[in-house]
Amino acid sequence: ATLIGVGLVSLNTIRNQAVTMKLFAKGRTYATALVDSSDGVATAQGQARESALAEMRGTIAKMDQRMNALLSGDPTEGVTAVRDPRVVAQLTTTLGHWNGALKPGLQRMAVAPTVKEASALQKSLEQPLREFAKGTSDGVDLAQDVLDEEVRQAEWLQYLFATVMLGALGFVRWFGRGVRKLLEAVRETAASVASATAEILAGTTQQAAGAQEQAASVARFADAVIVGSAISMLIVRG
Repeated sequence: ATLIGVGLVSLNTIRNQAVTMKLFAKGRTYATALVDSSDGVATAQGQARESALAEMRGTIAKMDQRMNALLSGDPTEGVTAVRDPRVVAQLTTTLGHWNGALKPGLQRMAVAPTVKEASALQKSLEQPLREFAKGTSDGVDLAQDVLDEEVRQAEWLQYLFATVMLGALGFVRWFGRGVRKLLEAVRETAASVASATAEILAGTTQQAAGAQEQAASVARFADAVIVGSAISMLIVRG
């Protein structure tokens, strides 16, 4: 029973991490959008400039929401606040770049009365924007590494669970209900990781190998639980 509980908690942690990972991955998309929209505000005229302004303002709001959700959590979106100290430290540094120079500068660009003034502001923001984009990308990489660790730990726990099941055949009926719950959790977790993987791949192809490894790890410990469950059911029927 203890192993079942630990397995369910572990899987729930991975599922929450996968949701949070999707939000992390959006940071790259937002950073790219800020680069493109700031260029439009600094160079375009007429309707094109208005469109760039709208995109910039919208992306600033999305980035603020993303930062707050990652650090404080967002229950409405199923996002849990990051707890790994490495990720928290990296995210806090990136937030400092965002609030320190980049966001105020972008907001001044958004109200600049002329393209010339907006262009001058954009030049002053080139370095802060590069630092922010790098910090955001590093944060995605680090968050993915943490998710990798969670998957590996859960994989080990599920193999341990399957081994104990095979060694304690007399308790098959007692474990049956927990097995079904664990199997359902595995399936839900695999779907969550797959969804996070799609989000990562949409932002950059550099994360493909790591994302595929996450999905493969979930599939491996899902197989372990399925095998154990099948053996248990055969014994019950026998």
